[in-house]
Amino acid sequence: MDPRIEDLKSATFFGKRPARRAIAQIQETVELLPKNSRRELARTICEHLDWRMRGGGYREQLALRVLE
Repeated sequence: MDPRIEDLKSATFFGKRPARRAIAQIQETVELLPKNSRRELARTICEHLDWRMRGGGYREQLALRVLE
């Protein structure tokens, strides 16, 4: 795991605190798919981490915020 993630004290996005493991998975996804758009990356991250809203749709805005 990236030392920057290990040393991370807290990260909050839309009131959610993703686990360090989730942040590492996001980082890995970005590295594996460098040509994907941010929107495509956000969708992929939501699929991998099963980030969904109550209605069942993906939380793409959360993923986009994390990517920033």
